[in-house]
Amino acid sequence: MNGIATPPFHLSVERSGATARIVCAGELDVATQGELESLARRVIASRPEAFVIDLSALTFVDSTGLRRLIAVDEECRAAGVGLSIRSTAALDRLLEITGYTAVLPLSQARRPGG
Repeated sequence: MNGIATPPFHLSVERSGATARIVCAGELDVATQGELESLARRVIASRPEAFVIDLSALTFVDSTGLRRLIAVDEECRAAGVGLSIRSTAALDRLLEITGYTAVLPLSQARRPGG
C-alpha cells in the first residue's frame, strides 16, 4: 500500500422522460470499468431514446476506461440508442494522446462560470 488515497468510484443513474443518464465520479480504470459496463448494459437494454454518460466528476481515466467507453458507444449504435458522453479534462487529455478525439460522441462539460 502506498498511502495515497484515491477517490472512490461512484455511479448513479437518473431518468427523465425518455433519457437515461449515468453519472460517474472518481477514477474510471481497470479496477472500476466493469461497474460501468454492467450498468451501461442495463440502461441500453431498457432502450432509452437518449443515453448520456456524464463524466464531469471523473478525476482520472485510463486506457481500459477509454476502451469501455468505446465499447458502450458500439453497443449503443448496435441497439439504436443515441449516446452522448459529457466529457471532462481527464478524458479529453487521454483522447488527445491516443488520437481518439473524433471517435466518441462527446459533449463538453459545463465549466463553472461558463
